[in-house]
Amino acid sequence: MNSIMAHQGKTNAKSQVEVCSAVTFTPNSSVIATGYDSGFIRLWNVESKKELLVLKGHKEKITSLLFSPDGKLLISGSLDRRIIVWDAFLGHIIKILRGYWGAVTSLAINNTGTMLASATADNKIRLWNIKRNWKKTQELKFHVNTITKIAFSPTANLLASASWDHKIILWKVANGKKVGELKGHFGPISDLSYSSDGKVIVTGSSDGTIKVWDAEKAKEIRVIAAIDSSISSVAYHPKRRTVVGGSHDKIIRIWDTKTNKIINTITDHKDAILSVSFSLDGSLLLTLSVDGDIKIWNVNELLGVKDTRILTQVKEALTLDNVKRVVTNVWDETFGKLVDKKEEKVLDNETEALRVRMLKELPELFSLMQDKEEMSLTDIQTKYKCEQPLAEDIIVSLLKEEKINGSFNSFSGVLTIHKVHSDDIHDEELPSVSTDLVQTCFYCGEPIDESLVTCPACKEEIARCPVCKMTLNFDSELGVCIYCGVKGHLSHMKEAVKVTGSCPVCRKEISWDSEITRFKREPKKEN
Repeated sequence: MNSIMAHQGKTNAKSQVEVCSAVTFTPNSSVIATGYDSGFIRLWNVESKKELLVLKGHKEKITSLLFSPDGKLLISGSLDRRIIVWDAFLGHIIKILRGYWGAVTSLAINNTGTMLASATADNKIRLWNIKRNWKKTQELKFHVNTITKIAFSPTANLLASASWDHKIILWKVANGKKVGELKGHFGPISDLSYSSDGKVIVTGSSDGTIKVWDAEKAKEIRVIAAIDSSISSVAYHPKRRTVVGGSHDKIIRIWDTKTNKIINTITDHKDAILSVSFSLDGSLLLTLSVDGDIKIWNVNELLGVKDTRILTQVKEALTLDNVKRVVTNVWDETFGKLVDKKEEKVLDNETEALRVRMLKELPELFSLMQDKEEMSLTDIQTKYKCEQPLAEDIIVSLLKEEKINGSFNSFSGVLTIHKVHSDDIHDEELPSVSTDLVQTCFYCGEPIDESLVTCPACKEEIARCPVCKMTLNFDSELGVCIYCGVKGHLSHMKEAVKVTGSCPVCRKEISWDSEITRFKREPKKEN
């Protein structure tokens, strides 16, 4: 078992305690994403426990996280009523969906990665066509209380939703029609999970029961658990007839669905269980408790398969001075004893003085930079003659404390300055008649429908970025190839040229920092 206590703990009187509120695996199980009550999202390497990316875009608690089936997109929902689509590799915001619908309570994506479903505090489910620029296609309403979980069937064109109204509704995705209703719980339903063949649904409720349902016939098959505590989360193993349930009594239980017998009980968490989920291949179990404690478990070990590997337990905590220390305990599983203990990054007086100096000077330095301008960790290391871990910790701390605005990519070690938060460019709410994100024509600035080819107002062809294929809005930050004149999102154009060494359209070999220039709109001439 690996434990990650990521960025949790008291900071100071002016700072809030940052506690993890949502977790998810990438499809290949190599990375987990963690969302926090602060609105931050962090990506971690499962094996090394290294923090890979820090994503800032939400203003309130993260309620739901998921990756697209190909792992290229991360989608997040929050109490701030926003759904943000991220580039999972670069950390860029690709799309923001928001409206008058209330807090986002659950997200789901189908197996083909073509449809997103969102559940919100107005007790509605919305379906978004990813291939049609995230266009809203259906709005489903039947529940009369908070929708706690939604999930697509792995094999059929169906969506299941669970609610505090004690019901599970089955929906036909193609037409948004209700095709089934599962009733039998005597308390609010907290979670649901499909079997990998789509034939079975398992649900957990505050009434202390876990029920198994026939998804095709919409009938209850059996009750596999009845405990004296509310069930908060359930997960069906993708390859075994095994169900995991987490509950408010701080216990995680594993059942054999054929015999209804408990296979194992986990009591390592110190607070109520918030979430349990399997990796796609079923080899790992990810658990989260209300106190923000994240644990990753080897499923074979939980099911009784012998494994005498030496495991590493890593605990990461945010200290009072916002410097991350890593304490590693290496245990010999065979003999059950501590064989090594290492504490890294304990700062001496000289390093502490340098850290204080950097925290003071760097915000002033970054304030002189232009919007979208970049600075690498190497530049900071050279300027202050410091090691990379210290420079990286300083950047993350400044971002967290909002002393600088920007995004930091741990893959490339590059900080990008944002003079305006990307989620605040259009801070006004959408009209009540639409819940789609408003797009504007690049040429005339009038609102447009992304599905159109030409703008109804000025009749110009709707401009799109050659890299991401998304609409170029009137006030988008754009980059221009100095040779062919093609325009695209500035960050996307620069990143594309960095990777390929050439313009994405004319294919001429160019330099990303000198031959992709910032587009400046000429002021309108007065008559």
